Amino acid sequence: MSMRDAFRASACAPFAALLLVMGTAACSTGPTTKTQLCSDFDELGTRISKANGVFDNGIFRQAGKLGSSAEAYEGADLARDAKRLKDISDSNSTSGLELMQASTGTASVCGHPLGTNALLGG
Repeated sequence: MSMRDAFRASACAPFAALLLVMGTAACSTGPTTKTQLCSDFDELGTRISKANGVFDNGIFRQAGKLGSSAEAYEGADLARDAKRLKDISDSNSTSGLELMQASTGTASVCGHPLGTNALLGG
């Protein structure tokens, strides 16, 4: 191994370690806080209110994200919400009513129905 090859290898090592740490952190799972759960819930409500009846991929992704948060939340049993939201996320159509019905437990935890944060500025 030449000196130049050894330098390249040693120069790349910190970057490789950083990528490994970042990749591991991005994949970490754990309990979801009420704040995070309600933030994901409110984000879905905001996206729905801005959709004007046309639900794009962002809404389906956010439904999946909320489903994951509901699944990881330990403050209440939101397994029903998690499953229904993930099913919606994997589908190709939904409605505001279906999303509201799929998130009733989360709405109870967050203290308001889906979408009212966007309507009331909360």
